[in-house]
Amino acid sequence: MVLDEKILQPENAAQEQMSTEKSKLASRSVCQQVIPMLTMRLLLTGGCESCSDRSSRVLQTDPSTLLHLISTLEAALSAIKTSHSRRILRNIK
Repeated sequence: MVLDEKILQPENAAQEQMSTEKSKLASRSVCQQVIPMLTMRLLLTGGCESCSDRSSRVLQTDPSTLLHLISTLEAALSAIKTSHSRRILRNIK
């Protein structure tokens, strides 16, 4: 006996939609949702590589704050590579 897949697809799609709606309803009814936290250990140096001044910091953050931190650090890194900032750094040294 051969079953027509076209007939079974809408039924499966309806079941998938119902299970998705149930999971959305269940997640809304949770009083306190779980927010993932990331813990990082940062090893910091005193500014020059030859310095022995090293420290360690532990940072705990959520993913959205981590993404903001990454974008801020990348913007700072790209800003230090501009010719204007290189000229200023040459004059400081």
